[in-house]
Amino acid sequence: GFGAPHARPTTTTLPPLPDRARQRRAVRGGQDIMARAGALLLALLGLASAGPAAKLMSGGKMSIKPAELQASLEEGCAASGSRVVCTVNAALPGRAKLLNEAFGVSLPEATALALGGGANGEEEGLEVLVAAAGETVVVEGRPGFRAAGESLSAAEAGLGALAKASDADGLLVELLAEEVAGKGGPLRSNLAQLAGAKSGKKIALIFLVRGAASAEAADAAVKQYLQAAGLASLAGTYNVKALAIGDAPSTTDAEALRECVAGACAAELGDAGAIAARLLAGSAAAEAAEKVVLPGFEEVQAMGDLAAAKASALLDKELHPWRIQCEKKAKVVKNFGEVAEGIKAKCLAAYTNIMAQLTASVDLPEDAALEAAYAVGKDRFETDIADGLRRLQAVQLMQLAGKAERELQKQLLVALRKEGNMPRDRQAALVRTVLYDFAAAAKPVVGAGGAELYDGTYTALEERLGQVAARFMESPKAQLVTQSRVEKNAKRQKAAKGERSIKPRLDIVSMLNFPGTGSIEGFGAYQAGALNFIMGFMDSNAGDEPLFVIQPKFHFDVSL
Repeated sequence: GFGAPHARPTTTTLPPLPDRARQRRAVRGGQDIMARAGALLLALLGLASAGPAAKLMSGGKMSIKPAELQASLEEGCAASGSRVVCTVNAALPGRAKLLNEAFGVSLPEATALALGGGANGEEEGLEVLVAAAGETVVVEGRPGFRAAGESLSAAEAGLGALAKASDADGLLVELLAEEVAGKGGPLRSNLAQLAGAKSGKKIALIFLVRGAASAEAADAAVKQYLQAAGLASLAGTYNVKALAIGDAPSTTDAEALRECVAGACAAELGDAGAIAARLLAGSAAAEAAEKVVLPGFEEVQAMGDLAAAKASALLDKELHPWRIQCEKKAKVVKNFGEVAEGIKAKCLAAYTNIMAQLTASVDLPEDAALEAAYAVGKDRFETDIADGLRRLQAVQLMQLAGKAERELQKQLLVALRKEGNMPRDRQAALVRTVLYDFAAAAKPVVGAGGAELYDGTYTALEERLGQVAARFMESPKAQLVTQSRVEKNAKRQKAAKGERSIKPRLDIVSMLNFPGTGSIEGFGAYQAGALNFIMGFMDSNAGDEPLFVIQPKFHFDVSL
């Protein structure tokens, strides 16, 4: 249902495949008896039945003359006009039978050569069958296989061009219910082409969901697919419908499809001539799509690398002023998380624009293999963006962490001076306060995209602050505060005694008596613990007095 890559068969007999793979590539030979029985039943019910389907395209080229196409349509179309129903993607098994029973046409089941295309030396390409019965013209495209390792087959891309240029009234898309989460591949590419289609009528876009348990499940599957593929806007452009179809389509499924097409398509019907002109325009567009030169994996990867190299210049330009602010000037930008998201969006948009310019000349399709190649350069560029922004965020977080450590030491000192002690619970409370302030400042710096970096920094800071608090009382600053507090307490206790006393003291002083008749005296004292040594001199020695004399001194210490 999503146009998964096929392997080109080397013979007309395909090897056995798993059930789902067999559904995608099942090949049946000859006409299906049940399809003819269904057509007969429709004829009995009063619905028109047509002859064999005409081949509009073969090998990706127009294979019918315009006059023959119009004649074939005139033979099958109702006189009042018909609507055109066109398939958009490669068939799942039983689609021809489902269309035959639903609309009374005679589409043959696919054969090995029809699906294989390139087998037996034939040119690979898109095959388009046209069958008309009453008010319905069915256009079914069958792309050929592609070899392993090839990029999107141009035949598959041609299906979107065919559906768009044919101005179909109803478009049929087949999905597998279990694969609705897929968003790449040929189907998305074709639907993306249709998203830009402009028409004055409301075209029906009908999804046939294989394996859906109910209509509600089918509707949910379609919504999920369009959302995953980024094509939700189609619901506003087209009349989107969803049908639950069994793995093996039944008559009930055919009736539901017929009623859905009749009710969902626009009421206006076209005549055979107008429809033929539309189909010719569609085949021309499909043929042009087949001529597109599609790049390989290595080429697209090289384009992605070149786009990343060019976009890296813009990244460096965007990061340069912030490197100066954060790394050289050691500043913290409060809203750097928002700044980072803006830089990322701008640089990725530049990458996308550059990639679009590089691939414009090759009309790059949306294919799973090519998307993987495209993603190589883009992922590498996204890594470069993330690394550059993470480095700036890490620098700012380290600055905030250093500030938080200094703030904790400051608060510990303030609390110790005020409270006189620092118990464990008080330390833990201050650590929590500082961590809270760090978180408030750090989260805007990293933003939503830097959660991992923030968590790592926070954990390391929490451990570091715990160590600082635990060793605080052993630090020189804390010891100085403690000693100063003890001395102040001692002085307060001494002053609080309030004693009043008079303490007399008698000192015997040894005086050195210099020769002279003056009256100059001097003293020098040295106190060593409880001993007090006083030495004096005087100049009253007239020549007959001893050199040393003893002089008593009285001291009174008064405390009021």
